[in-house]
Amino acid sequence: MAPEAGGELMERVPTWIISAARYLLNSIYKLFDTVCPRGNYVVFLSRQASTPSYDFSAIGEALEKRGYQCVYLVKKLKTRNAIPYALFALKSLYWLARCRACILDRYNPLVSMIDFKCEDRPTQEGAEGVRHLEFPCEPVVVQIWHAFGAFKKFGYQSIGTREGHSESIAREFDIHRNYSWILCTGEGARKAYAEAFSYPLDRIVALGRPEYDKLLMLTEKKRVQDRGAGGAGKARIIIAPTLRKDCHSSHPLRRLYDSGALSALDPIADIHWSFHPLDDRKDAPGAVNEGLLAADYVVTDYSSIVYEAWILNKKVLFYAEDIDEYIESPGLFSNPIEICPSLVATNEGELVEKVSRWISGGDYPQNELDRFVSGMVDERLSNAAESIALFVEEVSTIR
Repeated sequence: MAPEAGGELMERVPTWIISAARYLLNSIYKLFDTVCPRGNYVVFLSRQASTPSYDFSAIGEALEKRGYQCVYLVKKLKTRNAIPYALFALKSLYWLARCRACILDRYNPLVSMIDFKCEDRPTQEGAEGVRHLEFPCEPVVVQIWHAFGAFKKFGYQSIGTREGHSESIAREFDIHRNYSWILCTGEGARKAYAEAFSYPLDRIVALGRPEYDKLLMLTEKKRVQDRGAGGAGKARIIIAPTLRKDCHSSHPLRRLYDSGALSALDPIADIHWSFHPLDDRKDAPGAVNEGLLAADYVVTDYSSIVYEAWILNKKVLFYAEDIDEYIESPGLFSNPIEICPSLVATNEGELVEKVSRWISGGDYPQNELDRFVSGMVDERLSNAAESIALFVEEVSTIR
């Protein structure tokens, strides 16, 4: 069973505390904004890891080559480090008041609850019914997100479901407010991102992620290594479930792990389990799973690791025992049973049978995996760090 997630902690915060925190954050920010001049700074802000992700580092390097100064503010938020995090928040407010642009990889309440200077944007494509029409201009805020594609629903697509936030918390925390622009990895993801973040469609831009270029590099490196390696050995399988945010949600792959039910594959495969790092309260840096590089097969339920696996030329199988329940909460933007039915197992027997058949030489339906990924990861969006750095330069007021 998954541990209690940060979203559940947010649900228990009294409204008066949220209001007081908003007032305090804005008071401190306005003080810094009044007395501190804005400079040639770009701030990278994350609360899910304590070291900069590859995306952050690559974009920062590209910006620094253009003469910008980058400030990395990354710290894993944990309940036991409340005092250090308060100091971190104070430092973040100072740099938000000094920078021209801020780049995020996840939702961050330090950004969503601040009243930044905004500009009017009278014509916005797909603006009907969306929550976030403000356009921060000091600083410009760019959300690069931390995942490829759009598999499961999230954000405002899942409001009111067990795996999502309640309507009241979304409103009180202004979740996903204050993004000037949101980047994604392919044209096919723009609509899903617009819905999930509740922004006009023209604020969603497909520019890719530096992580994609890294994966291409690792794919080539692995290909060279494989040419020089002798002997095939057992097939290597990584099983990577998605994060279950609610402790009462079903977790079929966790049950398989606890029961040892996949021992039938032991003679032909080495199995490695890779649960989401937030399941174990670890950092979630958004980088490629190291075990994925050595894997031949990837088994997941609804994790966006499928897109990374596809880029790395891995064979994927979806374990969807609870898909009817998952469609209800949080929901699926891409349903594998509809798009690639041959790659889906709905029980342990199917999982073992399909993987065994493929390992023994049966044809893997690669065309179905290609169809599932289609549009979510644009292969033309290479050199993403340079493209994003140029984009930040063009849309911000940095001179």
